Amino acid sequence: MFFDTHLVPGDIFVDVGAHIGTYSIAAATLHPGEVKVLALEAHPLNAMTLMRQLALNGLQLDVELVCAAAGAKAGFSKLWPYSTMGNFVSAERPHDAPDDNPPLRVPVIPVDMLFAERDDLVEGRIFMKVDVEGYEPEVLAGADGLLASGRVAAVVFEKSDFYAEASRWRAFEGMIEQLERYGYTIRWFPQIHLPCALIPWVPGNEAGNLVALAPGFNALTSYDAPYAPCPSRPPPMREDGSDADKAAFTARLMESRASDGWRWADPHNMEEDATVRAKLASPHIPARLRILDLVAGLMAMALRLKVGSQYTPVDIIRYAAATVLVDLNDDQFPEGKWDFALALELLEYIHDVPKLLARLAELALHSWLVLSCVGGPVMSVPAAKACFAAIAFAMFVASSAVALAGPSCTCRFKGESYAIDSCVCLSTSEGPRLACYGFVLNNTSWNFTKKLCPVAEGSPSMTNQSLAAWSEKAPSDDILSVRYATSGAVC
Repeated sequence: MFFDTHLVPGDIFVDVGAHIGTYSIAAATLHPGEVKVLALEAHPLNAMTLMRQLALNGLQLDVELVCAAAGAKAGFSKLWPYSTMGNFVSAERPHDAPDDNPPLRVPVIPVDMLFAERDDLVEGRIFMKVDVEGYEPEVLAGADGLLASGRVAAVVFEKSDFYAEASRWRAFEGMIEQLERYGYTIRWFPQIHLPCALIPWVPGNEAGNLVALAPGFNALTSYDAPYAPCPSRPPPMREDGSDADKAAFTARLMESRASDGWRWADPHNMEEDATVRAKLASPHIPARLRILDLVAGLMAMALRLKVGSQYTPVDIIRYAAATVLVDLNDDQFPEGKWDFALALELLEYIHDVPKLLARLAELALHSWLVLSCVGGPVMSVPAAKACFAAIAFAMFVASSAVALAGPSCTCRFKGESYAIDSCVCLSTSEGPRLACYGFVLNNTSWNFTKKLCPVAEGSPSMTNQSLAAWSEKAPSDDILSVRYATSGAVC
């Protein structure tokens, strides 16, 4: 979706590690004949498959295939095959390469050299996709001239478990420094299988696709696509991350004020305690309101809402078809109107809590609810799990009339205005009936009861004390119907 969104006629698309041509074919068919596509693929079997794919799609004249590896210097190197997608370029055998699988000797061409020798490539904005199983730093070292020129609008590249090795991680850090030296901003897609927001990248144990954006490049906040269920967890860079590593990563997140995309990328993290939180919170949510669920995850709350509610889940990853993609830590907020907002175990992951609460206040909500575990600045895993198991939580429900900005809601009767929960006698075809003012769906209205007016004739309303005494005697099924007030009683 990133390239589909941004490639326009006249652009150049460079597909380094083209494999069988998925990205190359997509770029060539987006604006047929108007985007130059260069596909670099070093493995001969992959290159042959790519050629067949191009012929089957009638694109053999629209995609230029370069049967070589991209690297820092021109020459030859060894390609160590792991699988059709796992091929590593290195002079020495990688430690986990199969012993009975000999390397292939392949040519290596710097991307700068490829462009320098071509008069038809001297103009045009450039987009690059680099997926070469841990050889990305060498590829971008060989494209340093293009990066310095300002022609490269964006580079999408992979961060994989190849960088768990210390020497390769140092090479990766050097590549990030190279990109930042030329003014590129690094962001990433935290879930490689699902549509998600494009969020600021903070180095950690994550694996996935990173995006280097040139200065002034107008990227979208998210790149949406149709929802498809995919419960699998993205692979980590390494499986043996320590608690000290996690603490250091959290410190970097706090310093950068970025979202923990790696946490939200794992569906298992969304499942933990979600049902408990939904069970605790659901009794406090009125019926028939528009509900905004911030960081909804797998939407455990959706199954517990009362009939007639309208539910809008918000998250940085599309775990459901209805999810609105937003990164709350990146100065984003969903657009729309709601009556009730949920922030269940969310504030711990928000860097500017007052700003988020101010945004909620601007919505003039009927009410909002925050549910969070009570704990110190650092909670052990057992303590965190016990927190919800013991129902130790802090809950805050604020009424718009008390804590939130926005107009108060009233109903009018015979020229007078009445606040929520006021009751009056209204004339009906069945005689005077008691009606109490409240919310119906997203509107204010009078709710008629089965009770006759329990006040003296001529008294227009009940006091809070008389209402409380009356409600104690009234069974729950005393509500006759809910109707919009007309002819003299206006909401």
